[in-house]
Amino acid sequence: MLTAGEPAGGNASYIATEAFEGTLDGRSGTLVLQQLGTMAGGEPELSYVIAPGSGTGELAGTTGTLTIGTIDDDGLHHVTIALG
Repeated sequence: MLTAGEPAGGNASYIATEAFEGTLDGRSGTLVLQQLGTMAGGEPELSYVIAPGSGTGELAGTTGTLTIGTIDDDGLHHVTIALG
């Protein structure tokens, strides 16, 4: 992860890379998600994109984005993946 800015002042950003192994839309394999988080004036934004060319197995060639919906009290994240 790489960070920049002044979080205490409400302005910052970070980038991160995450590996995924599992099944999407009935296809199994691995892929890499690139994450971008920004905060301007205390307002956070977060986006994910599937890294082009990162898919393996049945996920080879997969493109798309990931959106985080709700986050449960126990930390479980509910996400939507839009496959390209």
